[in-house]
Amino acid sequence: MNIKDLEKDAKTATDTPKGAIKFLVNCLYVYQQGNDKALGYMGYVLAKSFCEEDNSSPSGYKPNKRYTGLIKSLKEHRKRNSVLSTMGGTWEQDYKDIDPDNYELPFTKETMDGEETRFFINAGGRDLDFPVNVRQNNKGQWKIMGGLSTMCMDVRPTKTEKGDF
Repeated sequence: MNIKDLEKDAKTATDTPKGAIKFLVNCLYVYQQGNDKALGYMGYVLAKSFCEEDNSSPSGYKPNKRYTGLIKSLKEHRKRNSVLSTMGGTWEQDYKDIDPDNYELPFTKETMDGEETRFFINAGGRDLDFPVNVRQNNKGQWKIMGGLSTMCMDVRPTKTEKGDF
């Protein structure tokens, strides 16, 4: 997974609610791997309330200061496995049991709440499934309305780390 993949997938990122969520996870992964340009691709799937305009980004938006700070925290040691966990990696396997180029998000259930759809993800480093809310805008695009902060939370340390005392 790299910036070229984001560029290619951006055209269809908002076509489906699950596709929008997966595109965001891919953006977070590419960013965490060291490519700051991934921030500009997040604007394709994040609601405008999460963003600020940025003419230099591919989407015309990037996460606003509040969310940029949260996303940048993914580079901290204690959060380095958050995205792999969201992709389905598990702490028991040191988050190495997931292939970022070939994975399916571990969705567990879907609920409707008014105009928003809430998808729950079973992340391998968390005790409970967590929700991501999406909604379709007036252009027919699916946008993330909530759940980004949970994706950026720290997860359980790896089994190797836990046993190294």
